[in-house]
Amino acid sequence: MPYTGETLDVTATLLRLNQAARDHGFSCVSLVDQAGIILPILTRPSTYSNAPRVYISTGMHGDEPAGPLMILDLLEREQFCPNIDWTLFPMLNPAGLRLNQRENHMGIDLNRDYLNPTTKEVIAHVNYIEEQEPWDLSLIIHEDWESDGFYLYDKPTDLTDGWAKTIVERVRKVCPIDLSEAIDKMSSSEGIISPRFENIKEDPKLKGQWPEAIYLFMTEKVRGSFTFEAPSSYDMPTRIKALETAILTSVELLSTAE
Repeated sequence: MPYTGETLDVTATLLRLNQAARDHGFSCVSLVDQAGIILPILTRPSTYSNAPRVYISTGMHGDEPAGPLMILDLLEREQFCPNIDWTLFPMLNPAGLRLNQRENHMGIDLNRDYLNPTTKEVIAHVNYIEEQEPWDLSLIIHEDWESDGFYLYDKPTDLTDGWAKTIVERVRKVCPIDLSEAIDKMSSSEGIISPRFENIKEDPKLKGQWPEAIYLFMTEKVRGSFTFEAPSSYDMPTRIKALETAILTSVELLSTAE
């Protein structure tokens, strides 16, 4: 079933993203050109010493427009606090977003290309990541048109153990939670999926095709990671609010972690 909800004006959104980023002290550089559209990287180091480092990515799938709009809203409302080193990838597949399709303009699902990258978008992304110091936390933004509510993927670590329940409880106040016992053929409890990463290269579900989140975890580029899934069947303001709540709660928990 294809996504039939509100779509994204890619050109206008990118212009606003770049302007809002510059207005609030972010540097804006190009990751790569995709079908004539520049994929931006937005960065802003903290002025505080030993500041936590946070990585956020969205816009990977072209039928998931809420993520880029969420980043834009947070930028325009100055919600990126100064005590964090930020790295933002606000639109990783603008050509797909323009076509309103999951894949890129070549029909390839970029979020299955991180083990042995073949697309120039993912090759550029991986090359950039490999050149950076590890992040404390990665927050990866997606949507799910089959879901009855918000849910998240959590691989608990010493840093993030127990955070998922707090995030879900905060999101519950603005968006329903998917309470299914199985989501995407994986066990779920109260909107939380905790995938096992043992023998990941032989996992029959992935078939050797790593998503971004698994790549970051397996290459030890992050200390903790969450993937947030907003329900595409809900209205855009609800989806944006759910994702914003999840992001801001995660950053609050990171800022207060010992």
